[in-house]
Amino acid sequence: VRVIVGLAPGGGTDTIARIMTQKLTEVFGQSFVIDNRPSSGGNIAGELLARAQPDGYTLLVITPTHVVNGSLFTDIRYNVLRDFTGVVNMVYSQYALSVRTSVPANTVSEFIALAKSSPQKILYASSGIGTANHLSAELFKSMAGVDLTHVPYKGSAPAVNALLGGEVQVGFIPPIVAYQHIKAGKVRALGFTGTARLPSLPEVPTIAEAGV
Repeated sequence: VRVIVGLAPGGGTDTIARIMTQKLTEVFGQSFVIDNRPSSGGNIAGELLARAQPDGYTLLVITPTHVVNGSLFTDIRYNVLRDFTGVVNMVYSQYALSVRTSVPANTVSEFIALAKSSPQKILYASSGIGTANHLSAELFKSMAGVDLTHVPYKGSAPAVNALLGGEVQVGFIPPIVAYQHIKAGKVRALGFTGTARLPSLPEVPTIAEAGV
C-alpha cells in the first residue's frame, strides 16, 4: 500500500505517518510504503491521490493544508471534497512558537515587543504556503499586531533546520519535531497554540496565557 506524504521526511506529518504505517504493517501483514512528495501546499501529493486507482492501495496523509488550498491556489487539479474519502482522523497537533536561543525574548510578550520594534525584519519559517504552521503564524501576526516575514520550506524538518542554522529567527513548529531541540537548549519554546499546556513540556505556557 502506497502512503503519500506531501511534506519532507523528518517532519511532524512524516513522523506520524511512519508510526502509523509501521503499526498497519504489523496488523495487516502487508507492506505500507511511505512516498514523500514535498511541494508547495502538498498539491503534488493531492494530485497523485486524485489520479490513483480508487482501489484502496493508495492513501494520502492529509493535513489542514489540503483543505484550504482551494482558496489559495488557482491551478489545483483536485477537489478534496469531491475526489477524496476520509478514512480516519489520526492526530490533533499544537504548534510551538519557537525562537533561536540568540533571539532576545524569553516570553511571548517579550517577543511581541521585539517584533513591533523591528517590523518585517524578523524571519519566520513554515512548512510551506497554506500549511497549518504558516496559517498559525499569520493568525498570530494578526492577533498580536506584528509584522514578520514569511520564508516557506517544504516541510517542518527543513524549517527547523533553517531555524537551527540561523536562516530564520522563529517558527511555529510541531512539538513532535521541536521537542528534542527544546530539551537540548538549541531552540526556545515561548508558547503553544492550544488551549492547554503539553504534559511533556509543562513549563511552556500557551500563547493565550500571554493574552493573545
